[in-house]
Amino acid sequence: TTTASTGLWQLGDSRVVPLEPDGSVHCVAFSPNGGYLAVGLGWYPLDSLSPARAEVQLFSVADPSLPMAKRALPGVAVDRMLFCVSEDLLVAVTGARTQNRGFVVLLEYPTLGILEVAETNAAMYRALLTDPWESLLLLCSSGGIEARTLRRPWQVEWDRCFPDDPLLAVAFCEEREWIYLSNGNVVDLAMKDVGHLSPLPECSGLVVLDEHRVAGISSTGTLRVWKLETEPGRP
Repeated sequence: TTTASTGLWQLGDSRVVPLEPDGSVHCVAFSPNGGYLAVGLGWYPLDSLSPARAEVQLFSVADPSLPMAKRALPGVAVDRMLFCVSEDLLVAVTGARTQNRGFVVLLEYPTLGILEVAETNAAMYRALLTDPWESLLLLCSSGGIEARTLRRPWQVEWDRCFPDDPLLAVAFCEEREWIYLSNGNVVDLAMKDVGHLSPLPECSGLVVLDEHRVAGISSTGTLRVWKLETEPGRP
């Protein structure tokens, strides 16, 4: 939630285990083995005086009563996080108070030791993704998508801006290696257009259901499922 509370529950079980992080929760992420829950804290103040600080707290799912590790990060809010599957690495993107720049932070877990920090030219990130080989890091903000080398997050491989149609949601299909954007564009990992989805006005959420279907929901409550063609390049 956007308040100072988080709940942890198992699917099929009505019990909710409350967590008590030290601040407003902005995002969460589970480790690949399901053993850890990372909680990203912070908020974007509307003035220059209000205190705000980005922080990651790591909880054990087996015993989430207290955080097992904490780490303050540059910026005022943790926008998105992801765990890498191939190694013990947690990636976080944060936003600055000015809301026009941010930071990519690589941490090891479970200690949350900082490995790398790189500055970015955006904030309020909508999504944080990796390619199937975990070599690229995809940073998705309302203004566009930027690809950076995962282990060298200061190295920008490519970027693409969408100034006339801000992005509200992004989804990635590993089978096709396509990126679906809320503005209807469908691109590959080289940012080349491979197709287009029929418009869903004010699309605020996207999820890949399987190789042939993508679902989206709008801020007005409209749910749409797109069925994709089997031929590459024709969504």
